[in-house]
Amino acid sequence: MQATDVVELLEELKEEEDLPRGVQEKIHEMIHVLEEDIDLELRIDRVRSILDDLEEQANLPNYLRTQLWHIAASLEML
Repeated sequence: MQATDVVELLEELKEEEDLPRGVQEKIHEMIHVLEEDIDLELRIDRVRSILDDLEEQANLPNYLRTQLWHIAASLEML
């Protein structure tokens, strides 16, 4: 698994129609972080922090929470 694979997962997730606006912004932010030209470990840590913030949101649909867990597991494989 590579960072580009995680970006693809996030791009697919971003296309969901019923995502709250704040969630869309966080997904866009994670994509931007993963595409930066800095150390991979630093990018992974920043994306994990964003994921933690997202998982605390009360308006997060259950299916989306599950997909975010999948993305977090994918980050572990990088």
